[in-house]
Amino acid sequence: MRNKSRNQLQQDYLNAYAGAAVEGGLTLTASRSAQGVFFVSEEGKNIRAVKPYAYLGGEQDAHHERAMYELLSGMGFLTLKSLSVERPAGQSTTYHVTEHIPGLVTLAEIMRTDPSEPSVASMVDESVRATAHTMGLLHARGISLGDAQTKNFAIIGQDTSQAAVFDLPGGGTPETGHRRTAPFTDDILTFVRSAIHNRYDNTDKLRQHVLAPYVEGAAGNPVTDLSRGIEHASTLIDTPDVARTAA
Repeated sequence: MRNKSRNQLQQDYLNAYAGAAVEGGLTLTASRSAQGVFFVSEEGKNIRAVKPYAYLGGEQDAHHERAMYELLSGMGFLTLKSLSVERPAGQSTTYHVTEHIPGLVTLAEIMRTDPSEPSVASMVDESVRATAHTMGLLHARGISLGDAQTKNFAIIGQDTSQAAVFDLPGGGTPETGHRRTAPFTDDILTFVRSAIHNRYDNTDKLRQHVLAPYVEGAAGNPVTDLSRGIEHASTLIDTPDVARTAA
């Protein structure tokens, strides 16, 4: 089956749910899945975010992501509120529908803002620090993310004290297992590479606002030894040009 375009997937969804309309003014530019997240509205309902899974095994991934969101939410972490996983009759695509959160800005977008203003630079640092600490806390509970790029974390509104995490079909837990042989190391290295790729590449800032809060959050990890990941991340931070080239 050939891959469908984002517009085709949107139309398939609208054909299945009469009365729904795409909200063209809303975008998630830094966080597109392979098929593209889009937003829909319907009379009497709040705006919803729709993520298509249009590949073999996509339905399983969508249900797994929904379970990850519910797990994280139950543990007090910020994430998306899953509303449903839907596979319309006659379609091969599965859609994971979540609540739209106004004011959600991805960390990747925040990192690309102009840091020349001290207040903006401080906000960027606070957002990065909150995100790294959140990832450390998750790792401390044995939860891996699977794709810890900066586009998959967000700050909601003006609150830079904690970060939301999403896009978790590749995430893992002690109960479900992990999809990678070194999931926690992969997460922290992916995050550092992504930060450097988004021009957050000052070695001192990476140590202060990425590595230090991550280590603080992960300090109580009861599941596995994170020292190897921390060591590799420290080496990568010392050679940002290598990470930038790899990204």
